[in-house]
Amino acid sequence: MSTKISPIAFAQAQVAAQQLKEELEKRLIDKTSHGFSCGCGACHAGQSKVVAIRLPSYQEHIARWLFWSCQMIDENGKGWSQGIDQYIPWMELYPMFRNAFSGIEVEVGSPHARLFDDNEDGSHAQSERSFLSSGRTVEIANDSNVMVRPTGNLSQSSWVNAELRVDSDMNRFPGEKQLVVCNVDALELGKCHGREQGLYYQPSAPASHSTFYIRIPGFGDSSDSYLPVARVVEVSTDGVTFELDKSVELLISDELN
Repeated sequence: MSTKISPIAFAQAQVAAQQLKEELEKRLIDKTSHGFSCGCGACHAGQSKVVAIRLPSYQEHIARWLFWSCQMIDENGKGWSQGIDQYIPWMELYPMFRNAFSGIEVEVGSPHARLFDDNEDGSHAQSERSFLSSGRTVEIANDSNVMVRPTGNLSQSSWVNAELRVDSDMNRFPGEKQLVVCNVDALELGKCHGREQGLYYQPSAPASHSTFYIRIPGFGDSSDSYLPVARVVEVSTDGVTFELDKSVELLISDELN
């Protein structure tokens, strides 16, 4: 979802972006890269180094790190660019940019959640971090939702809130009586929440250990990280019951104001 930025917000974001750019340049200038080469060799660059951080071209992208890049120069003076995520992990970039643009009405990047069927022992096949039972369950009736958030220090978290939602009889899903969705950072500017918003899944029987995980791509040669949010523990015609992971808690209504 794209959000138009007001002139005042963009002016504020420019100041924050310049400050962040200077911090990143102190950290990344002269970092090296092996360069690149296309299959036919027509496009290539040799051993290179970072010479500057380049800001996005469009206003609406100013606070989204995926559109920031490192300006590179190779040993022969050839210029090219690559993303700042080549040097900084996604797990760090999400809170870095959210904190840098805090209080400014601009959209920042957020990860996404998917529903996976876990192994019988409760572990996720692709994750080093298994679902940890909290004993805290929440019943979500059809066509309603609850909001959750990670426990601990939100300033260092890759996500800050999420909507767990159950919807039924939706026009764009004919024949599907009941579907579930987990919209990450649903309350943040430009993010989706509410009926018919987000990536829906059909809830499996509890024996399948269906669990919503937030995926964070790995850095370098490391594996992707999967952060568990909530697991399906009961499915009925009236709704779905989830158990929250130990690292997740309910966001009560008073805290939404």
